[in-house]
Parts: sequence; structure tokens; C-alpha cells
Amino acid sequence: MPRDDPYLTYVWPDAIDRLERELDGHARSWGKNKTLVFSMLTDGFSPLMVRTGVTERALNLVLERTSFRIRVLTKNAVVGSNKWLSFFGAHRERFVVGLSIGTTDDAWSRKVEVGTSLPSARLRAMNRLQDAGIPTYGMLCPVFPDVLDGSALQRLVKGIRPQQVEHVWSEPFNDR
Repeated sequence: MPRDDPYLTYVWPDAIDRLERELDGHARSWGKNKTLVFSMLTDGFSPLMVRTGVTERALNLVLERTSFRIRVLTKNAVVGSNKWLSFFGAHRERFVVGLSIGTTDDAWSRKVEVGTSLPSARLRAMNRLQDAGIPTYGMLCPVFPDVLDGSALQRLVKGIRPQQVEHVWSEPFNDR
């Protein structure tokens, strides 16, 4: 199970086919003045999904066949790469991108957030998105207990450039 081995991934090989069927029932105007959250409970920018092209195909389908604004959430710093900066930049009115960041401590994150980009890489990716004029939002999630010590929370907030994000959300760590 993925909870026992974070390198395991559930894969739905028919995800694109299912998305196409879902979109078939709607007019191109579907979603006008609404936001679609891409990857709220999963990471659509997981390395496997990016590498196999599923991420790009899914986003292109939503772009081509709906009018939603797309809110991307990921822990993958790849969104700050030149390829994705160009992709989001070509559709900047349709995207707002956030990276889930709950600590600035890379060493601690390596132990807890196995398989994700380091927080420093996520912050660099967010800053690159902002520098390119792509709308971003801050997702301080989950805020790990270490962030509540000293000035760690202030460093985290400063890192997302709060003056440049549309919104900031925060969620505490849940140790269930």
C-alpha cells in the first residue's frame, strides 16, 4: 500500500479516456467564471504522471473543452521548469498555480515528505512562476510543528512572497 511504501503509486490507466467522456457531455462554455481544482487530493504533477504525459493531456483537454480557470496544486517543483512556465504562460488567464509547502527545512522534509520536491525547490519554482507573471497562490500545507518554532513561520510566509499571491491558505499538520 502507498501508505506503507511512499514510492508505490495508484495508477488509473483510463484516466484520460474517462476525462474525455466526462467532457463530452458539456458545452465549451462549461465552467465560465468558475474554478476547477486540479489535484486537490492527489498530485496530478506526480513524476509518473508528468513523465507519461498524462498531466499535460489532462490539462489540455480541460483548456480546449471547457472555460474553467484551473487551480493547480502540487508538491512537484517541475511546475517552475521552462516547459511548464511556457505552458502556463500561454494560458495565464486560465491558471493559478500553488505549491504545497509546510516547512522550509529540507533535511526534515526528506524524512517526512518522501518522493516530493524539497521545500527550497518548491519555493524557487513558485518564485519563477511569479517572476514569469503566472498567477500563484500560497498553500502552507501541512504546516509542520517545526514551523511554529522561532521565526520558521515568518520565513515560510516570506518565501511564498505573500504580496504576489492571489490567496494564502494554511492547514495544520494532522498526525492521525
